[in-house]
Amino acid sequence: MHAAVMYQRITFHAMGDFDPSLDACEDYDLSLRVARRLPIATHAGLVAEYRRHGTAITRDADRMRRAALRVLGRQRAHIEGRDDLTAASDEGRAFWLGHYPPTSIASAVIPLSAQAGPVPATRRSGRNRGSAGRVLMYHRIGEPARDPWGLAVSPVHFAEHLEVLRRERNVMSLSDATRVLEAGPLPADAVLVTFDDGYADNLHAGLPALERHEVPAAVFVSTGYFGRPHGFWWDELERILFEAPSLPGSLELDVRASSLHVDLAGLPERQAGDAADWRALTGGPSTARQVLYERLWTWMWLVLDAEREEALDKVATWAGAQRTPAGADRPLSTSEVAEMAQHPLLGLGAHTVTHPRLSGLTASMQRLEIRESARTLEAISGRPTFAMAYPFGGPGDVDPDSVRAASEVGYRVAFMAVPEGSGGGHDRLGVPRHYVPDLDGDEFVRWLHADEDAGSAVPREEPAPVLTGSAR
Repeated sequence: MHAAVMYQRITFHAMGDFDPSLDACEDYDLSLRVARRLPIATHAGLVAEYRRHGTAITRDADRMRRAALRVLGRQRAHIEGRDDLTAASDEGRAFWLGHYPPTSIASAVIPLSAQAGPVPATRRSGRNRGSAGRVLMYHRIGEPARDPWGLAVSPVHFAEHLEVLRRERNVMSLSDATRVLEAGPLPADAVLVTFDDGYADNLHAGLPALERHEVPAAVFVSTGYFGRPHGFWWDELERILFEAPSLPGSLELDVRASSLHVDLAGLPERQAGDAADWRALTGGPSTARQVLYERLWTWMWLVLDAEREEALDKVATWAGAQRTPAGADRPLSTSEVAEMAQHPLLGLGAHTVTHPRLSGLTASMQRLEIRESARTLEAISGRPTFAMAYPFGGPGDVDPDSVRAASEVGYRVAFMAVPEGSGGGHDRLGVPRHYVPDLDGDEFVRWLHADEDAGSAVPREEPAPVLTGSAR
């Protein structure tokens, strides 16, 4: 029984904590997120008994069934193309419908594999008119040799996405979308294209495609990375670990008040397709490099920027590697940001200074990150910065202090990185977004027309949760 699981606190936080947008089955949702990433062992021993008290949700069969099926449906984007996981999802759906049978015969068991049939590549007049428009979230436009978090969309696929959007949706600029979002959600046929982090390929590969298709976009940039030679920390960590000729059998890392031990004994150092094909979101780590990357990523996700820099120095020395400059994965320079600020198709927004997990900072530190990124952009562009995107952007990455700081600094809108808001209604400082996978044009059409309730999974640079040692 999933409710009888005890997690280490680091696991709980690394998975994004409970999702406050759910009104039931939050533990089931968390368990599914854990199960996607880690092997699950079971046994038949009795370790807990459930007392079905008078106010238990399990007494409300309709509510329990709807909540469980909603949580299960949110996994769809994670299991696309996996027949084994699709079959398991169908089995889970059948279980919930059997355990909490519908009161109406109209509710039938429909296998997930039968729910995603082809959709014509034309504008659909029958789209759910009660639904809100989508804010799409991209990161990189390119074809990197390694992409553990699935952040890149190829230039060919991106051009196909834009062709579909021009044909089927009303694509809005950041300024126009902001005016609408201040009053309520986007119209059902509206789309806002956004990029996170501030990769240079947004300018050199993304903008030419936006120009050809006359599609506007918003670019949310972390101002502390402008011109930083080694690039974003998660990319540098990847280069160090996957490009080092060999790795020692264990790592002992001590940085200020934090420490980490990782034992790699018994794990193969490499395997075929190790670097190119592995995705941290969809496949658990099976080699020493994958295990170490996930565990170091999680540890660095929780510490301050200065501690990460010190840790990267130590890890590079331990691996016998150099801290090499970023290549195609480099961040924008200040001059490139100034160029983008003047382009009529682009709107710039803030993404903090050092890309921290805001909820792990004090209120004053959060305000500093949120305020200074706006000030830097305003100094470069000569225009007010009225929009921001929260780094990582999951329910556990943003707290009330984050939202309060965004409001006090003067942001008119702020964006999450999950397809559902933090509350039940529209919130201009918690606007949901949909992560866009690297799909070809036909696949993108089907994804765009997918059931709104399923949303789209967000990679969130999601961490591996179980560590040995202590972290901030």
